[in-house]
Amino acid sequence: MPTTRSAALGRAVLPAGGWITLFQVPANEIYLVKSAYVSANGPSAEVILAVVNNASQTNIRLAQWSVSANDGDSWQGWIVVEPGDLVQATASVAGVSIWVSGAALPGVYEPLRVTQLPGHGYLVERGGATEVTGLRRGR
Repeated sequence: MPTTRSAALGRAVLPAGGWITLFQVPANEIYLVKSAYVSANGPSAEVILAVVNNASQTNIRLAQWSVSANDGDSWQGWIVVEPGDLVQATASVAGVSIWVSGAALPGVYEPLRVTQLPGHGYLVERGGATEVTGLRRGR
């Protein structure tokens, strides 16, 4: 059975203000983001980690920290990121280090197709599997 090993997905020393892209998921890949670590290597800092998909115009704030001077913090969790997704970070002061780790999932990426149905339902298709969700029954 193949194993999925964790690795650094993105790391940087952040400038003050503005968003920087730590990594973008390549075509035909799926990543699992598992943890993020920040370190204020000087004054205290506000730091935000986000997942952005420009195609769908979604922007999810994954973690937000208020890090004391010369201290660190971390986030642990699981979020799947797909082709084109950007993992970005911003800090209120320069010199904050950030490290994001996770794993590349095995297999071939197959996009999710969602079709809205009459009556508030959705047809969800991926890889030959089909599911109907969100339908409301009549009264």
